Amino acid sequence: MRVKIRVDEDEYISEPFEESPWKQSAELVVHGKACGSIDVYLLEERPGLHEGPFLTEERELFDGIAHSLSQAMEHYEAEEEIRISQEAISKERYLLNSLLDNIPDHIYFKDAESKFIRINRALSNWFGLSDSEQAVGKMDFDFFTEEYARQEYEGEQELIR
Repeated sequence: MRVKIRVDEDEYISEPFEESPWKQSAELVVHGKACGSIDVYLLEERPGLHEGPFLTEERELFDGIAHSLSQAMEHYEAEEEIRISQEAISKERYLLNSLLDNIPDHIYFKDAESKFIRINRALSNWFGLSDSEQAVGKMDFDFFTEEYARQEYEGEQELIR
């Protein structure tokens, strides 16, 4: 028995490979699209069975292998897409961090409760903090007068509603 697996333009064959007239194929399908096949060749003729010289169980086995290989290929493609997305996110995060660390303006992000979730280096320095992470979870009330902080808080909450 000899095997040839074709995926797109690539071929993988068992060595030594030899085609014969006694062949059975199973299609490889990835994301609903045919992208290749598994071809199994017998080296000698067998009596006619279910599908030429092949047993029903062999057909089921080849189909199962093709299905498993198709699923593995889909999984690999999904992992590759995730890896590429993670690289893009890392690059964007690096650019955002570089911008936040170097821009002189005071930049901050707050959650729905008006708590800081991120501030940039300039604002951290202005608040007198050694690390911008020290502001996470705090509010304007922790840095400003009650009157000013209340006014900012009410304005932010109005925007959220």
